[in-house]
Amino acid sequence: MPQHKQTHKRKARGDTKFPGICRHAKELGVNRCTLYRVLTGEWVLPKLALRYNTLIKNEGRAA
Repeated sequence: MPQHKQTHKRKARGDTKFPGICRHAKELGVNRCTLYRVLTGEWVLPKLALRYNTLIKNEGRAA
């Protein structure tokens, strides 16, 4: 069978705003979209923000 030319180039990913957000959301028991909205300031959920910051600090110590 003939091969098709690849006409579309893949976009190079830019800098990741919040690396590991999917894993962190799962550990916190929330949806990734919810965590993203809190981190970008679209939603104000102080308890979730505090839990996220604690998770990040503890993750840095464990590594």
